[in-house]
Amino acid sequence: MEFVYEANDIGTEIETILVVSRDRDRLLWSYPIEGRADMSGVFVLPKSPAPDEDRPLIRPKPHKKDAKDAKGE
Repeated sequence: MEFVYEANDIGTEIETILVVSRDRDRLLWSYPIEGRADMSGVFVLPKSPAPDEDRPLIRPKPHKKDAKDAKGE
């Protein structure tokens, strides 16, 4: 996924900012980001929510041998 922009005909202003997804030279999908940038040309993107601190995001599965040892086999 990428953020790209399209300039006007003479390249002095940003006309559109797009989110695009490509597979090498092939465009898979794209959509424009609505709204206009301020005079600096900066868009403030939303921050992602913080992960839940109580639980890990990934829980590894125990090896079969470790699982048998835990059961007392």
